[in-house]
Amino acid sequence: MINHNKNIKRVMTLIFILGLTFTLVACGNQNAVPYGNVSDEAYVTFGDVNVTEKELYDKLRFQSADLLSTMIDEVVFAEAMNDVRQLIINGDVFYNEFLDETINNAIFQQTDLEALDNLLNNNETRLLRSVEQYVDSLYLIDPSVNRDTLYQDIVNMDPMFEDYASIPELLDRYILRAGQRYYAYNNLLLEVEDSESTQFVEESDVVAYYKSNNEGRYDVEVLVVRFINLNEANAALYEVGLKSDARGNWYQVPDVRIADPNNPGYVDLDDTSSEGYQHVVDILTDLDLLDDVIASRVEEENLLSSQEFADYYARYSISTTRTSGASDVALPNNNVKVKFVEIYNLLNPATQIQINNDGTISGVSTEFKTTYTYDELNDLNSTLRSHVYTTLTSENRQDEEDANNPYSSRVQTFGSSRYLIFKLSDDGASQEGILVDDLETEDEDEIFSDTATELYDELRAEIIDNRLTDSYVTSQVEARYEELTVDIYDPIIRAFFDQTFNYNGSDDNKDGNVVATIKDSSDVLDDSDILVDDLFQRLSDRFGVNLSLDVVINKYFEAQETYAITDEEFAEFEEQFEEIIRQFSADQFVSNGFPASMGREQFLMLAFGVTSNAQAVKELYVYPELRAQYLEDYEAHFTNIYQAFTDLAALQYDAYKSTRVSHLLVYFDQDGNGSPDNPQDYLDTLDEATVTDIKEGLAELIADVYAQVGDFRSEAEAFTTLAELFNSSGRIERGSNTAPYDLQIELDYAKYRQLGFYLKYENISSAITNKSNFITNSSTLDPVFYNRAIQLHDFIVGDGIQDQVELPYIDMYDDFTFNALDIAAQLDDVQSSFGWHFIVTTSVTDAPSAVYEASSDTDERYTFELDGVTYNVYNEGPENGGSDTLTRNQVEYYVRQSLTDEGPSVPSAVSTAITNYLSPVLSRYQNTFMQRELIFRLLEADLNFASEANNIRFDIIRNINDSQLNEYLLSDLAYFDENYEALFATWFDLLEQ
Repeated sequence: MINHNKNIKRVMTLIFILGLTFTLVACGNQNAVPYGNVSDEAYVTFGDVNVTEKELYDKLRFQSADLLSTMIDEVVFAEAMNDVRQLIINGDVFYNEFLDETINNAIFQQTDLEALDNLLNNNETRLLRSVEQYVDSLYLIDPSVNRDTLYQDIVNMDPMFEDYASIPELLDRYILRAGQRYYAYNNLLLEVEDSESTQFVEESDVVAYYKSNNEGRYDVEVLVVRFINLNEANAALYEVGLKSDARGNWYQVPDVRIADPNNPGYVDLDDTSSEGYQHVVDILTDLDLLDDVIASRVEEENLLSSQEFADYYARYSISTTRTSGASDVALPNNNVKVKFVEIYNLLNPATQIQINNDGTISGVSTEFKTTYTYDELNDLNSTLRSHVYTTLTSENRQDEEDANNPYSSRVQTFGSSRYLIFKLSDDGASQEGILVDDLETEDEDEIFSDTATELYDELRAEIIDNRLTDSYVTSQVEARYEELTVDIYDPIIRAFFDQTFNYNGSDDNKDGNVVATIKDSSDVLDDSDILVDDLFQRLSDRFGVNLSLDVVINKYFEAQETYAITDEEFAEFEEQFEEIIRQFSADQFVSNGFPASMGREQFLMLAFGVTSNAQAVKELYVYPELRAQYLEDYEAHFTNIYQAFTDLAALQYDAYKSTRVSHLLVYFDQDGNGSPDNPQDYLDTLDEATVTDIKEGLAELIADVYAQVGDFRSEAEAFTTLAELFNSSGRIERGSNTAPYDLQIELDYAKYRQLGFYLKYENISSAITNKSNFITNSSTLDPVFYNRAIQLHDFIVGDGIQDQVELPYIDMYDDFTFNALDIAAQLDDVQSSFGWHFIVTTSVTDAPSAVYEASSDTDERYTFELDGVTYNVYNEGPENGGSDTLTRNQVEYYVRQSLTDEGPSVPSAVSTAITNYLSPVLSRYQNTFMQRELIFRLLEADLNFASEANNIRFDIIRNINDSQLNEYLLSDLAYFDENYEALFATWFDLLEQ
């Protein structure tokens, strides 16, 4: 049965595709065509169907313009290609980086090495899959590629993503691009010296470039103390007794908590002299804290709560002219540094730091970063970077006139975090004297000093490299074309070439061996010929097998009798084609490159590769329709196709999983950017004992959170509230849970915050299914999180014994779930690149049932008759001979009715089952790669290429098509997805049963 509406859509889609693909042909003497040694011998046979080399070449001529252009480029830029190849082999950085960026972009659609390294660390399988796809894509246009070897060469590069020049196949493939860039670069080197050229680089350009990109951008040594929140910052200042005045100087607040009189910080409250502590006594008396302080000294321990000391700290006012006690004296730089380090160590007990004898700061037992580049600080926060570079003066430059302090004058907010900064030193001196006044100019313009010639040369080279843009390379290549005359002797190839590349050669048509001749007006090149045989070989390598199969299948379908076009249908096709001709005559295809002024004969040839209306109808309607009839004749493909569809749908039912979850994430955020860090990156910087402390602290945190969940009305409320409380707490332990009580959240959480933990509660809006994490999806979940969610689904569903698990189920890695396994080991197993996920399973959905009883169809809406056979959508259920999944009669009903003009009609229950189980099967069966495989299967028994290499190539193309059908998810090389395996690994086994 022919669906004419679908056919019209196919035709109109094709005409517009052709309109965008094919280009104008200038009519000439069609009798003279250079065929070289392309013969009338068979290229491929299929039974009685035969496609000759010349027949194939006539088809390939329409696709040859781009390849011919490449062959011309290879002649024109041969010298540049040889030169740049040697530079690359010799390790030239510029061209090796160009080659690496070009190939990384081709494989991964990414050139940034840091981003690629992150992807390699976090999702290696996605990268490996990209490599396998890329290697196959290369083979499809170049059969000389050894796929296995090239794949291994790429994935075994060390480091990965660099030095692709070491792989000959890749160097050969991209050397033309590098050669054209090299050619353009040599021209640029001449232009930058020519004062008449727009590319001329003078010293003022280098000065401007230096000021924009280098001046003031030097490395700094800086201590960065980041606070989680304001409460933590205030608590830290209280703890160390540090306070600043309006001028930004820091002072030590007398610490009344010290009970030992031998401690240098002891405050003698009996000393009420002008150099004593009357002012402190007055504050304590006013706050009614004096007796408590005195009692502390008797008990030899601090009896003040954190809030009481905070009240004292807040009341204490810095004064440098006090008369009722000792005046406050600003701390010198080194003492401020000591205090900042003390604060850092309070906040980060796992990564303690120290001040070295030379004034530098380093980690005690772990790495600690104090050296920052301009860009690194800018990445932290641009305002923080400005504060470091423009507000603070390095400690080692304090003797300069009008020098600012080397430290932050107060706790300052940059972005979403609060900081104290101490600037130790910088490389600013290295930029002194680089620019000087040019006394020879009226305005004394700045120029580079005699001592900065090396930097000048370096920056000038950068400017030149930056001007070597893709557009500049293109302009230079096109300028070289202007010096060439290319005579193309094949009218069809010439016309296509003209449309794309602005042909400027002869219109003569010739037979013989030469398809084109290159002439150079600059006399750099001798006249060079492009031979038909070379063009045919490369076209055949790239397109020959696939294009010859298209010709074979068209001939086959035209000759066989099973699928046919009636006279009425053919007449309708002719009428539809005449409508296209009328639209062409009305200039409706001008935007597609087919103006009416070109004439009908050219339109037929260009759009359809034919010379008559009858041929056009065949190419546009008949062949596609015959092929569609075969592809929609499912029973012709496999003996028991409807049972196969039923069994494949049953696999979808059996593998069906659907669960909804939320989760509490425990993570690190060492850089304070608000995003979870990879925990392993942080743990790798710590010693083994510290890592153990963190793991034990994590286990304890889990137990604490779990113990509090029951205090809330719901798990969502519990985790949301606990996460907010946790993140609002600081790393400084404050408060007291003994009399006098001062209950602060840090009493519960400071020990965990000091280990670096953050909490985040999130609800996953979509159901997690057995298909959620196919890497072909537009987005995926963290694999550790996904696997754990599915593991919980399976546990909750159970085996019929454990299917009474109460929901929501909180997975906190308790003994019940894991039979008393060691929790630390469990946490290692579920550590993801984001942190540790603690999942709440809120629901588990059973696979939708396909049961629909005949008694429910009171109006007999869900039956139809075709060729004397009645089909229905009934499924009486397992107890009555049916099933919960789709039955064969349901599948056959739906598939057969889908091929009618009316389309399928099914009840909602069955529709849900079809969407979940059958639609994925039919979509896969009807996709491009499966349709190609069906054609391959039709041809395979009697197909024979004249070249054994092409027979092998056919098998490999078919193998690649199978990988594409499986979306590279069942690969032996790169990525194998067990969820995908459950659905489709037995695809052909079931189809062929």
